[in-house]
Parts: sequence; C-alpha cells; structure tokens
Amino acid sequence: MIAFPTLTEVRAQAPKVTAARTAEEALGVVDAMTADQADGYRLIAPAQGAITNWHFFIPTCFLSSLGIREGTRSRSIDIGDDTKVYRWVEWMQTGAFDFAKGDTIYDTPKAYDSAPWSETLHHFRRCLRIDSATQGTASIRRIDVARSTVLPTSLTGRPQAVWQSLPASPVALEDAISAVRQSTGKGVTEETLKKLAKSGGCELIDLSTPRNPGAIHLSVWQPNAEQTGHAITERYQMSQDDFVRLLITGVVSAGAKRLSIS
Repeated sequence: MIAFPTLTEVRAQAPKVTAARTAEEALGVVDAMTADQADGYRLIAPAQGAITNWHFFIPTCFLSSLGIREGTRSRSIDIGDDTKVYRWVEWMQTGAFDFAKGDTIYDTPKAYDSAPWSETLHHFRRCLRIDSATQGTASIRRIDVARSTVLPTSLTGRPQAVWQSLPASPVALEDAISAVRQSTGKGVTEETLKKLAKSGGCELIDLSTPRNPGAIHLSVWQPNAEQTGHAITERYQMSQDDFVRLLITGVVSAGAKRLSIS
C-alpha cells in the first residue's frame, strides 16, 4: 500500500517561489497576475527590504499593498480513490493589489527621511498621492459541497459511507474531503464527489469569483521652480494594476484616464 507523504515532503515538492530581481521581471509578474498565472512568483522577497530598482522608491511598509502577505497554502494529493489535504503558512504573492487612500510614494528614498520639509523639496521630482481607492481582489476558486437531504437508494457501500460523512450544511470542498477522512479514515477525491453528485447524493456549488483589478484616483505632486513648495501637476484614474506599473516604470499606462486638476 502506498503511503501519503509527510507535510515536510509535500512542502519540499511544492513549486519554488521566485522573486523579481529587476524592474523588467517585476513587470512580468504584474502581467502574469492579471492573467491569473503568477503562482510561484513574487514582486519582492519579504526579507529583501525596500524596493530600490523601480522608478519610485517603495518602502517595506507597502509589502501588503503589493499583495505580499502570509497566507495558507493548500495542496490535495490523490492516491487511488483516497485524498489527503495538506495546509501550511508561507509568504505569498496574492493576485491583487491594495493601495489605499492617503498612501504617498516618492521617487527617492531621501523624501522619506525625517529631514525638514524645506530640505525634502530639494530631493524628489515626483510624488504620488492616492486620493481614493478600491481594493483589488484575486480570483478565487471555491467549490462547496452540499449533501442531499435524503440518501438516494442507489448509494451503497463506499458511496453511502461518503454521503453519511458529509456535513449536513454546505462546506468548502477541502473541508468535505477532511470530514470524510475523519469519519471513515479515508479521504475522497473531487472526481468521486462529482460521481456522487450525478447520483443525487450531493451538489457541487461553484462559488468561484473572477479577479478584480481595483481602482485608484491619484494626484501627482511636484516641487515648484523655487523649491519652496509643491503642487498638483496631474491627476489620474487607473486600476491598481496600472498603478503598480507606474511605480515600476514611471510611465502612465495607456489605459489610465487623465482627470482635471481643479
């Protein structure tokens, strides 16, 4: 009988996460995120610190805004008609960005120093300030399993045991698999649950949601010619994705909408 691997073995076999090393690679990660293909990549390694090779200087306090957070990763492994679900916590690149109202980003680290504002004005050329924002959201695949209220007479043996092990109320697919394993000592594959659904023993409910790129209204501030103050020189409406592209390249994407300054 083939035994299931340990959690340590599963984590060792998981795809390695690669952090972008250049601005060009970071743009590639953003493009992959918009296509839901960024698994295994990050804009930055959490231990790296501030991002210094983009057009704008990004302090570490914006890691979460860039979608880099600790989260729970899971993996299901099938052996025959048995399934086991593994879960562990790690740093992840989520599929969406979350810059918020009031976030202010400069094109030089010197602007973040505690020097008097009169001195700071001599260092930066552009400052981005977010006036309003809606959070982006990653695409989520979620299948819920809802057990039928009555046991179909056609179900006997193992299918009947699976039906009896399913929670009475709808639960996420992975929780249904875990419930069956806890009750019977053996998990159940998604394919087996699909067959059970065809027999009328349960319903698989697709609650998956698509990715939302979010939205941002921002102002571009620049010092005046005398460097005695600063003022708004441009205003834009764009997606959170295009805002991150702006941070990387310093260039406003074609999809952004220019707004009136007044």
